[in-house]
Amino acid sequence: MKLATFAAAALLLAGIHQVSDAGADENWNEHLKVSAQAKGGELRVVLEGAEGWFVNTQFPGLKVSVKAPDGVTLDKSDLTKDDAKLEGTEHEGKAKRAVFTVKFKGNAKTLEGSYKTVICSPSSCSPPLKGNWATK
Repeated sequence: MKLATFAAAALLLAGIHQVSDAGADENWNEHLKVSAQAKGGELRVVLEGAEGWFVNTQFPGLKVSVKAPDGVTLDKSDLTKDDAKLEGTEHEGKAKRAVFTVKFKGNAKTLEGSYKTVICSPSSCSPPLKGNWATK
């Protein structure tokens, strides 16, 4: 009986160790697609999970920030979860994509900014990811 209990505990610990190793070595950014487009006075920034991955809609720090170049004014420069249109929300707390839009005035040949998000698969979530984006 003691041997069976010890064996079960060893297997449990080995499984926990393997999961944590996989997360530590994970290249989280490869599971996130970020795109930005400015057209007709509207900027659209999309954070989208790659196949099998989702944007964590329960992460309180979910945001997109926009840097306005000289001569461009924005309706808002810091966009949060409340500003996002969440698409593909079949799973509670997860969305396939978060779409942030903001109106702007002026000649914006290129807009750029940053994002912060957490992405999840069915079995794990990333630490908070930060990055930059730019329109093309």
